[in-house]
Amino acid sequence: MNFSRLSRVFRNSRLSWPIRMLRQATSAASESQYVSRVARLSNTSTLESRAGELQRTISSVDEVFLLGSGSSVLDVPSNLWERISSQISIGFGPWALHNFVPNIYAYGPTRGLRDYNRVIREVMNRSDIVTKRPDVLFLRSDLPEDIETIRSLPEPHRSQTYIYGRVSPMSDSRAEIYREMRHWHLDDSNFRNCIAFDSGSTLVRLISLLMLLRAKKIILVGVDLNTVEYFWERAPHFLANNGFESFDTGQSGSVHDTLLPSSRPSGVVPLIEDMRRLAIEDLDCEIEVVSARSALASAIPLYTPTGGRLF
Repeated sequence: MNFSRLSRVFRNSRLSWPIRMLRQATSAASESQYVSRVARLSNTSTLESRAGELQRTISSVDEVFLLGSGSSVLDVPSNLWERISSQISIGFGPWALHNFVPNIYAYGPTRGLRDYNRVIREVMNRSDIVTKRPDVLFLRSDLPEDIETIRSLPEPHRSQTYIYGRVSPMSDSRAEIYREMRHWHLDDSNFRNCIAFDSGSTLVRLISLLMLLRAKKIILVGVDLNTVEYFWERAPHFLANNGFESFDTGQSGSVHDTLLPSSRPSGVVPLIEDMRRLAIEDLDCEIEVVSARSALASAIPLYTPTGGRLF
């Protein structure tokens, strides 16, 4: 057995636990400093500065809805939109192209994709979005182009824009990733830092943040993953209404790239399945998906509204 193979076996074993926890703590401390630096460079605030207030808000509602841009969002009935409006919702990626304005928008680094930059710079200046005054979250990045993207956010949102961070698994064993994830989310100090457990997916990061903030129920809407068809492709008026003729997401292939484990320690479906297990067993939280067409429907249950039937 060569050294590389031996090192990987050790890293994925329980024997390496103390070393991995030391590395995780060191990574978290470094990440906290990174987040503060990005907030200074972008003239925004850290999400840590709002953690207590945000935890009270998130934990006070029955359900938090994460809004993705998959085409299944077009199948959401009007009474579910009424339900979403009465709870807390977070739209991520290019969600601002949709006419439903959530409580929070969440963005990651745009990787130089011009259409994403236009969403942040132009669509976020739409009057209905400005009027509602949503919070805006950005994953930290101190690359000059990403700082410039954050700075390009329209002025009305700047006082409610927050930077958050991430930590990655120290193992690539599913069992040991679960163990690390459990340790991370049960440490109450981590909610104050608002540093999400991550595996290369905005969806995973946001679920992690909501678990840290002690959400009671996390509902995934428009999170299809097994297709790269977006809601504006079935309903082009969403693009036209926002001044777009087309939209380049940077995705290629027939499924969302988060389904592919090639650049991640774990594929997103088994990881979210494990996050749900942790949420149920240790945090008194449920995670459900609205669309039966989603790749996640095979791993987590379909949405059942808190307090009774909706459909």
